[in-house]
Amino acid sequence: MKQGELAVVASLSLGTVLLVGLAVGGGYLLLRDRPAQTGTAAPQPAPAGTLPVGNGVVAPVGPGSNLAALQAAQDAEKAREEAWRRADKINGLERDLATCHNEIKRLTDGLNTIDATPVDAQLRNAISDQEWASCRNSGPWLTQAARCHNGNMEPRIAAAVQAEWAARQAAQRRPLLVRLSELDAQQKSVLANLAQLGVSKAPLNVRTT
Repeated sequence: MKQGELAVVASLSLGTVLLVGLAVGGGYLLLRDRPAQTGTAAPQPAPAGTLPVGNGVVAPVGPGSNLAALQAAQDAEKAREEAWRRADKINGLERDLATCHNEIKRLTDGLNTIDATPVDAQLRNAISDQEWASCRNSGPWLTQAARCHNGNMEPRIAAAVQAEWAARQAAQRRPLLVRLSELDAQQKSVLANLAQLGVSKAPLNVRTT
């Protein structure tokens, strides 16, 4: 082999050795610098002298710990929530009672208006005409003057007018009285619920007639 060919072969061999060396060295560096793999750590028991609270948090137990303060804070928060619920329930019941009382007052005013309404003049005249006609037709004409005169007709007409007017007023009162009876039962129920919460309220008097 000639000297030139030997030089070429030697160069190629040296290059191959260098490439292999670089590859091996690079792989070693990659393996060395790669972060070590870590597995999921198993849950560890709480250290001695502590109490698990949650989310990995533990509270110290024993002398010098804050467990009593933590319990006191929890009790105070519970008391605040209970007080809020009680106040909210009382407010709701008082609103219901106010609504009930407003309707009782309105219906009572309606009954008082019915009571104070005077007899309708047209009704009085119509009944008077009917009573006079009935009297005249109740016997012979010759005795009509003795039967039908103001002395005995006025009380008769007044009684008929009063009966008819009372019947009309009773018909007007009836639905109001039915509703008032329902409202009275409602206010008694609300007052009983308020009393259970330590709140005393006076009921409204409810008409029954």
